Amino acid sequence: MSRGQLRPEYPVTGPDFSYAVAAVSGADSSLRVTLGDQVVELSITPTGSGEGRCRAASGRSHQFMYAWVDRQLQLWLDGYLFIFQRVERQRRGGPPTGDRGNLVIAPMPGTVIQVMVRAGDRVERDQPLLVLESMKMELVIGAPRDGVVREVPVAEGSPVEQGARLLELEEEISS
Repeated sequence: MSRGQLRPEYPVTGPDFSYAVAAVSGADSSLRVTLGDQVVELSITPTGSGEGRCRAASGRSHQFMYAWVDRQLQLWLDGYLFIFQRVERQRRGGPPTGDRGNLVIAPMPGTVIQVMVRAGDRVERDQPLLVLESMKMELVIGAPRDGVVREVPVAEGSPVEQGARLLELEEEISS
């Protein structure tokens, strides 16, 4: 059994949630996945290292691929990318490990091909901020929450590494 806590990082950020993955007794390739308070049973058909197809109890089939990069789980499910950060236990007197506050970071290495906002712009959650090209695909990076763009340290054509700071948000000050 595998268990722990994950924090959604892309396409949206959110609170930590617990997960557990266990084999279903008496079934060869079935897993019981618990995400928070939701339980899903999946029948897995591997098609390669870190990829395959899964069938939910509802009968719906999904194609997936996953990779662990350090403490980050990158999951491609039916053509969509989801990124989660494994939450480490909090150190005494410090912030939780992996907390990035107001930063929007690159989920993977690539090249910035379009910047859609400038410092001072007000943005809403999920609003497209910039487009990153990685592995010959374009990834639209959206706002993780409402706020005001404080800084955009990258420009179109900039190469970026995974985890690079793409943009910084700040709270909108009400007048």
